[in-house]
Amino acid sequence: LQGPVSEEFPLPELPASVPLDENVFDLTTAILSKDKQKMMSIYKDLMTINEEPVKLIVLVANSMRLIYQVKLLDRKGYTDQEIAKMLVVNPFRLKYVRKEGQFFQIDELLRCLNELSLLDVKIKTGQIDKKLGLELFMLRI
Repeated sequence: LQGPVSEEFPLPELPASVPLDENVFDLTTAILSKDKQKMMSIYKDLMTINEEPVKLIVLVANSMRLIYQVKLLDRKGYTDQEIAKMLVVNPFRLKYVRKEGQFFQIDELLRCLNELSLLDVKIKTGQIDKKLGLELFMLRI
């Protein structure tokens, strides 16, 4: 169709959307805080705009891995400066990493990381649909 939009067929007004990066960050935050209602709502929004589930799996795994590493090094008695240097993160970021990980014990994080790794293999070998796999992971949190 060419020409101006007629009043007979007006374009629908679209709601103001949250930037994609913010949605992805919010999904990770919801998963880390074990807020199932929020994580499923954000996940649904991300699927509506065709966000790649494998990308989301990688981002969640990266966040959980960092939390796991920080908790492990904390347990071993390392200082924030030492941890920041070993993990190549800003020492101020450690405060936020600890807050994000407050709902997970080390063994839980390890279990989730193993699940995400297995999920990645199952997706890549065609054993499970990527959307279904991520949804099932989130429901088990």
